[in-house]
Amino acid sequence: MKFLDDHEVQIVLTQKMDDPHLEHYAVALWVFTALHNLTNFGMPIDLYGWGEADARYPMNSFAPTHYIDISKTINIKCKSLEVLL
Repeated sequence: MKFLDDHEVQIVLTQKMDDPHLEHYAVALWVFTALHNLTNFGMPIDLYGWGEADARYPMNSFAPTHYIDISKTINIKCKSLEVLL
């Protein structure tokens, strides 16, 4: 929560909940659950999922038009995913 609060995060982008790739699904589920819990603490954050929205999950669809080189931060991303192992 501190990171999100410190950086005034208002929007989170993730994979869609029905992604057939197991790791993508796991990340989407984890992000959805975490943000749902934060909403209960008064930190509403908009969640966007890659691809078509699924009516079962309150997630907006988005179609990216810009791509960012994450090579400088990929190690941080990989480290953060260790919680799923």
